[in-house]
Amino acid sequence: TMGKRAEPGAGGIYRWHKGELQRLFHGITIPNAISFSPDGRVAYFADTAAAKVWWQALDAEGWPVGSAQPYLDLGPAGLEPDGAVVDAGGGFCCAIWGAGAVLRFDGDGRRTHRFDVGGRHSSCPAFGDRGEMLVTTALQGIDDPDGMQGLTYLAAHDLETIPEPRVIL
Repeated sequence: TMGKRAEPGAGGIYRWHKGELQRLFHGITIPNAISFSPDGRVAYFADTAAAKVWWQALDAEGWPVGSAQPYLDLGPAGLEPDGAVVDAGGGFCCAIWGAGAVLRFDGDGRRTHRFDVGGRHSSCPAFGDRGEMLVTTALQGIDDPDGMQGLTYLAAHDLETIPEPRVIL
């Protein structure tokens, strides 16, 4: 969740599991990039406003173990993490708001790839069923759209992908 006007610290991350809602993290301005490692034992999340990404160890049932740890601080580079997905190799693929790109980072937080898209505000990558990365873009904050904004783009082919995590309500 987040505040309607992105009020600082008004957001949180919750888990709905078997009829129970539990807040896992609070004090986040713009929660984003919630994604999971291929084995389901690590979760990632970002605060776009803080330009930071954390990783969180998970138990076999998907509950946090210990405290979230810093993974990426993109602030010094002027980058804002938005939506993300993790590939089969454990690469964290994160849309960068305002950069028109998805950046891939390895487990140590080193950038390994840049996938450019046509829209300036890349917002969320997802994997198609044939190994392609599809990326949505947004119109927010763009006063004079040029026809390239607010579309979905094909950013990469032949990636080693994993299926979306199973959802249990």
